[in-house]
Amino acid sequence: MTKKAFLECIAAGEVLVSDGAIGTDLQQQGLPVGAAAELWVLQNPHAIRALNLAFIQSGSDILLTCTFSATRRRLKATGLETHFEEINCTAVEITQDGEAIYAVTPSEMSVLVPSWVTAGTQVIGGCCGTSPEHLAAIARETHALDH
Repeated sequence: MTKKAFLECIAAGEVLVSDGAIGTDLQQQGLPVGAAAELWVLQNPHAIRALNLAFIQSGSDILLTCTFSATRRRLKATGLETHFEEINCTAVEITQDGEAIYAVTPSEMSVLVPSWVTAGTQVIGGCCGTSPEHLAAIARETHALDH
């Protein structure tokens, strides 16, 4: 899905399907329970690519990166903190290989805030792919709303 297609879908009020439980699915493929899924970003990227392909074939419109616990603090707990940049950059490359990537700029994301609030959203945050710049733009837009 291209950036333009994503924004058009959102503007049209379409419902998009995101990928599934990456960590759980990787455990079913052999990732040891309790091991950081991010370890496989480096050690078994083929398994993540195969999972992404399965999500796309199952109808997912959006793929998230395999970086749920890829913050410096969480990686330190698993001994992977020195691989912070490598894990995050490689995870993005793996996900882009699937060609269904969430790529929205901070300003493109922040213009959606009023529609989220109108729909009843009370907590807005980021996830995989959002940066501090995304969150700053979201915060500016949220604070500008007349609650």
